[in-house]
Amino acid sequence: MKKPSHFLTLPFPCCSIFGECWHEMTAVTYLEALVAEGDIWQKLTPKQVAEAMEKVENPREKGAVMSILMNEERLERVADALTSAEDAEKFSFAWRTKDHE
Repeated sequence: MKKPSHFLTLPFPCCSIFGECWHEMTAVTYLEALVAEGDIWQKLTPKQVAEAMEKVENPREKGAVMSILMNEERLERVADALTSAEDAEKFSFAWRTKDHE
């Protein structure tokens, strides 16, 4: 099974199941939090994501992390959508390319 870190090696997601760039940015931040918490698939609360992001030295969305962390509803929707590698592969067309499998 692919770990959360696998999806951070792929191009930035586009055309996610939500169809908004903020959700893609939130997904990347959420994956970084999962990696910081042991690189296993688990559901993190918005508070846990914020605590985990304190461990990330150079977040990919560093200019937007605070805004991402403040939107708890969006974080919860992304957490519900990213519960496994299979879910992550469905999340974005960019991640579902043959070049990255």
